[in-house]
Amino acid sequence: MSIFDETLTMNNGLKIPKMALGIWEIPDDQTPKAVEEGKLRTIGVPSFEKEDLDNLMQNSSTKPAVNQILVHIGETPMNLIDYIQGNDIVVEAFSPIAHGAPLNDPKIKKMADKYGVTVSQLCIRYDWQLNCVVLIFIKKLALNLLLISI
Repeated sequence: MSIFDETLTMNNGLKIPKMALGIWEIPDDQTPKAVEEGKLRTIGVPSFEKEDLDNLMQNSSTKPAVNQILVHIGETPMNLIDYIQGNDIVVEAFSPIAHGAPLNDPKIKKMADKYGVTVSQLCIRYDWQLNCVVLIFIKKLALNLLLISI
């Protein structure tokens, strides 16, 4: 049985791909065929550097639609962001609040105060202004901060 045939049946009888958190890991050799057959519309890659993307694009007929990388106020790999976006690949920024580190940084707090926003909002806006899609994981501790941000 192929990974593409593995499904879960919902209460209403709908069959959906077996996956977790929207991530569906497939062997590299099955990806192009799955796209050709319409089983996948697009692929995404996690934390691919320039060399990884070059290798993928040179050795596959399938170009990723998104590359999920670490981007936040303290970690801004502009060369990589420019390269990814220059190849018409979406940058999905994970950990925009840097695991909470900026929340206690007086310089970042001062900047947030200047603009009348929370530190969390400033961090998310920073990634947005880099034209990144922002991925936020909700944790119990950060739930109130996120609700304030919305």
